[in-house]
Amino acid sequence: MLFKNTLATLTLLLAICLTFLHAYPIALEVGDKASVTLSKLDGKITFTQIDPTNLEVDGKFNQGITDENTDNYSVCIEDSCETFTELGVVIHVPGTEPFKATGPGLIEIIVGKTLSVQYKGKPIDSGIIAKI
Repeated sequence: MLFKNTLATLTLLLAICLTFLHAYPIALEVGDKASVTLSKLDGKITFTQIDPTNLEVDGKFNQGITDENTDNYSVCIEDSCETFTELGVVIHVPGTEPFKATGPGLIEIIVGKTLSVQYKGKPIDSGIIAKI
């Protein structure tokens, strides 16, 4: 009898834990925004959900860019990277012109992830993307 009560109690506790500890994604709405500030580059990147499947990315860096070759720099979210060339970023050492790009993505997926700017594959600055 004690075994049945203990088993029932443990099963109930497990069910409660699974119910209340389940992570729910952030609700998606067109117009939602997220951003990341990069202090070493004195810059910021902002993401805006422009429709249910696409993001607009706006950014600018004011320092820390030392090479005019846009293929040598990339912006990475976790392991997914795009070069400055692919993003249409124009470099004016020591920074960049303001840039804007549009592509597939969801705010709810990128919030909480690490964004890094890399030079020749090595990170030069990074930050956590936060919903604003």
